[in-house]
Amino acid sequence: MGIKLNKDEVYNWLCSLLLFFIPLSTAIPNLILLLMLPLFVWKVKETGVRPFNEITYMFPPILLFFFFLNSILRGEFHNEIDILLRMGIIVILFFVFSLATNIQRLLYFFVLGVQCSILVSGINTLDFFIHTGELPFGNTGYVNEILLLERPYMGFVCVLSTIISWYIFFESKKKKIKIVFLVSSFLSVFFILFISARMSLLTLLIVGGIGALCLRRMKRRKLWVPLVLITAFTIFLLSGDSIKERFYLNGSVTEIVSTMKNYEPRFTIWPCSFDVMERGSGYSKAFGLGGFGMAVTYLVDCYNTSIENPSKREYYNTKKFNSHNQFIDILLSHGWVGLFLFILLIIIIILKGVKEDRNRFWFWSVIIAFLCFLTVENMLHRQLGCYAFGMLAIFMNGAFNVYSGKDLPTV
Repeated sequence: MGIKLNKDEVYNWLCSLLLFFIPLSTAIPNLILLLMLPLFVWKVKETGVRPFNEITYMFPPILLFFFFLNSILRGEFHNEIDILLRMGIIVILFFVFSLATNIQRLLYFFVLGVQCSILVSGINTLDFFIHTGELPFGNTGYVNEILLLERPYMGFVCVLSTIISWYIFFESKKKKIKIVFLVSSFLSVFFILFISARMSLLTLLIVGGIGALCLRRMKRRKLWVPLVLITAFTIFLLSGDSIKERFYLNGSVTEIVSTMKNYEPRFTIWPCSFDVMERGSGYSKAFGLGGFGMAVTYLVDCYNTSIENPSKREYYNTKKFNSHNQFIDILLSHGWVGLFLFILLIIIIILKGVKEDRNRFWFWSVIIAFLCFLTVENMLHRQLGCYAFGMLAIFMNGAFNVYSGKDLPTV
């Protein structure tokens, strides 16, 4: 019995450490995941739990298999191996997290990892400021060198940390725990504002707005959540130069729109994406171009023909911008069949989460955060994005039930 408990604890600790290092490292989570695979096999044998028998856990491998098969049939598999292997992380995480039992610890360690990432990024920012006398959080090329993660992903993990911290603050009965996670939530929100992460700011505003609409179901003590968000957003929007620069809020409405069209890549990328779908010679409506790499190739061709400014055209060619929208990306790469399967996966995750979670406001907050991020980034192209997407396996399994009635006795 002692050995069984020991292995079970090791499994839960490895899950917790995996979540801790997701915002901090690219290599360590992979090593932890490798260590967990034999323990996962052991847990399946010992507990008799078969996640393979449930469609929620089997759908990610089905989607990945379709991507594999489509790329092989379209002759693009040799260019797709790396990205498809990264997506395999999602499949593994869905199975691995399905057998985790100490969900409270998982939430704690992820928030702790995000706070450590904020600390390291803050130290790097201070060092940059000491040497240059300025902060790099406008539209500059220094941001991603200073932050531990690229700005969009740094903002995204801060959003998740904020939602989890609010949940624990409101639902925990322990005063010390409430204080710790209240501080954590403020640090995460402050850092999002500090680094001017646009979509993360908008996501928090949306979550706060939904919270305001649901006030009749919330206690009055929770009223400050949307009020603080809206107030903080308004103050920084009006006073912060980095925020103004990131949202192009300089000049009249006409000037703002003109600036956004000139400098926001998505105003060029998304029209090119739809142009490829309409006129691309190798594009199939059902199965797309057959690969994510081929989608980028077609987009670069479009940049060459549609961008008149030579320096801007050269910049887009050098950067080789992808579609910056996961839904458009899959539609380009794997057609309507691929997009249908991906949307179906999200729907299955939502249905599972709504069924399992008694605190649906928090679950829906997480889903909104993911949907917002998926509309502006190709999340599945990055290892960090795949790890983050795999975390949905935790949230859909009742992660926001851990404080239903009382605190769990162990951390």
